[in-house]
Amino acid sequence: MLSLKKITTPKRLEFKKVYYIRELPIIEGKILRSNLNFRKAYNSRQVNSLYFDNSRFSAIEDSLSGTSQRKKTRLRWYGMLNESKNPTLEIKFKKGQISWKELHSTSLRLDPHEDTWTAAFTSKIPKSCNYNIRDILTHGHTRPVSLVSYNRKYFESFDGRIRVTIDQKLTYRDQTLLSRPNFDKKRTVPHIIILEFKLARENLHLLKTIAHNLDFTPERFSKYCESSYHHRVKWR
Repeated sequence: MLSLKKITTPKRLEFKKVYYIRELPIIEGKILRSNLNFRKAYNSRQVNSLYFDNSRFSAIEDSLSGTSQRKKTRLRWYGMLNESKNPTLEIKFKKGQISWKELHSTSLRLDPHEDTWTAAFTSKIPKSCNYNIRDILTHGHTRPVSLVSYNRKYFESFDGRIRVTIDQKLTYRDQTLLSRPNFDKKRTVPHIIILEFKLARENLHLLKTIAHNLDFTPERFSKYCESSYHHRVKWR
């Protein structure tokens, strides 16, 4: 793996629940009116994640089986799906209920018209440091499997101790059935949203009141695993 600048995020708890899209206004209202004084932390934006795995799809199997220690490898960028500049390579680790990430900054550029993902994500500046997506992937997770996109809203408590994200308009694009990058054939999931709380273990007690008001009971949900299910359904 090519050496890139790396940042390791703090370890935290992450709790998710799936709701129907019709519940979105109610959920947002309860978040903003809670005694934790949530506010919008950032503008909404589209998130795009290209997930990598191996030929045995070990990352999916580990997640479905609930393996206590597991990881996922993805390349993430924001905004238009076919316009990526300096995406981040993210290696997400999970140990029990604790999650953290290794973030590797890149100088990759996306050319959606290339015939392979290796050629599609390439760094050409400066010439002496040319590399492509294959050069920075971790050993064992080098196969492009799924391209997942969604719109994300961001909220944060007044003291910054709890973050909330709401994801909607999920779209899955299978990368295993075609010989070239797939930006066109897709499955959309418009009827659900994913609410997620992110916080340090020592702040877990703060979640009690708002969780009760939202009827929030954590569920296991992985966009990558869900995408693998939808890939088995006939293309829309």
